[in-house]
Parts: sequence; structure tokens; C-alpha cells
Amino acid sequence: MGVSERSGDASSRRIGVVLSVVSASGGAGKSSVAMAVARQCCNRGLSVLLLDGDCQFGGCSRMTGDKALLPFSQLLRACETGEGVAAEGLTVVGPDAMEYAEQHIPHLPYVARQAAQWFDVVVVDTSGVWTEPLLSLMEASHRVLFVVGQSSSSVMGARRALDLCLRCSVATGSFLFVLNRCSRHSLFTSIDVSCALGGAHVVEMLEGGAVVEELQGCGLAERLLQDGNPFYKSAAAIAEEAVPRCQGAQEERPPAALRDGRRMGFMASRRRNDAAKRGKHQLAAQEGALRAEEALWR
Repeated sequence: MGVSERSGDASSRRIGVVLSVVSASGGAGKSSVAMAVARQCCNRGLSVLLLDGDCQFGGCSRMTGDKALLPFSQLLRACETGEGVAAEGLTVVGPDAMEYAEQHIPHLPYVARQAAQWFDVVVVDTSGVWTEPLLSLMEASHRVLFVVGQSSSSVMGARRALDLCLRCSVATGSFLFVLNRCSRHSLFTSIDVSCALGGAHVVEMLEGGAVVEELQGCGLAERLLQDGNPFYKSAAAIAEEAVPRCQGAQEERPPAALRDGRRMGFMASRRRNDAAKRGKHQLAAQEGALRAEEALWR
């Protein structure tokens, strides 16, 4: 898949949906969910960009047999020059060599938003490390799929991640929690996870069996869609909820969410808030001391 020249004012074009897929624990099936949702969106006739955000160990390209693979560096160059990318069916963006990961990760939010000018849906399969670029990406996304696995550690990790979002002032209204690998014999149901997460809306992803890992590992993920695998069937309902069929032009996200493709340091903002609170306490203590001194003079 190559780069194509695109002309015209970007503001006059329809902005696609940016859909980030995250998780708070390894083994939750985040990449499989991202691939299934991307396939279902493509099956609805939408042009889809599947962006592998794990710039070190990403494997989305292997699930498609490296078909329509576009290196991340080439997509970044297209975004910076404004040339654009030919939006046809499903386009997979894979990572470059591992040594470039540190340079590319901070550009993920910027690249996702720019690519939404050319594609109907941009699905970002993120890494498992929660850093500032990931929080920036979630702020710049129209919808966030939070994948939870069938383990207590995955559920507790989701709670810790929500606490982090609360402390860093990251809005969670766009989150859609996805409980993966659900069956009659599963450890958790969507109701269990919803209660653990304070009543959050949770949808279920059905168990598709060992054939899901086998075919995706062989680069034959498309066959799961053709065979009507339960895992991919449930992805259709999630894609319908995350990307409505009657989607129109999406509103631009507030420019404050991104600054040069990066989010303002959330730890720095937290330190500023803590300093402001300490300043208020010190001022109140000084005022109390002055009032006590005035009372003595009286």
C-alpha cells in the first residue's frame, strides 16, 4: 500500500473515527479484538487503517500475512508532508525496526488524527505500557475499547487504570469495556466486571476457540470472518456500537488535547495541582496566624 497525493483543504474533508484499543494486562486479547473489529468495519464497506501502536513487539501485520503493510515511518512522513494515503479496504501499519520505537511512540496521537482525514475508521492497537503518549492518544480518540481478560489481575488492572485516568484528568466517557473470551464456563460475566468497575458499561466478546489463535498466527484472520467464528461475530456488535452505521462527519477534538502531537506531561500537571493545593493550605495557615495575633492585641 503506497502513499498517494491528496490535495485540498483538510477542514473540508470528513474526519473519520479514531478507535483506540487498550488493556491493563498482558494476555487479555487486545490485538485479536483490534483485528476483529477492524475486519468487521471493513466488512461494512468502510475504509479502515489498523495502526499497530506497539512499536516494539507489535504483531498485527502477521495476522494478515503482511498484506497491505505500510511501515510506520512511511505513514508518519505522509502525515507530515500532507501527501495522504490511499484508503482502500483494510490497510495495516506495522512497526519499523525496534530501535526506532522510542522515536515513533510519541507521534502516535498525531498520526492517528491525521490518518482520520483519509480513512473512515482508524483502529489503534496500543502497547501494554501506560505512558503519556497513550493517555494523549485516548484523549484524541473518539472511542476507546478497553479490553478486560478472564482473570482477576486483568479486572484489578482495569480499576488501577481508571484511577490513573482520574488522577490525570483524562475523561473516560468514551470508554467501552470489552470482556474477552466469554462462554458458559468463563470465570467472569459482563455483570461481574461492571460491578467491579463501579457500574461501567461492559460488553462481551465470545470465545472463538483455539482456531482464532491458530489462523491469526498463520496470517489467515480473514478466514475467521468468512467462517462465521463466534469471536468475529461478536466483534460485529462491538463495531456497530463503537462506529455507528449512520456515522457522519466527526467533530474535531479540542486542540488543547494535543500539542505538537504530544500531551502535556501528566506527572508535571499533577505536580502543579499538588503545589496549588499546598499553596492554599499555607495561605489558610498564615491567615489563621494573623487572626490569632490580632486577637492577642485586642
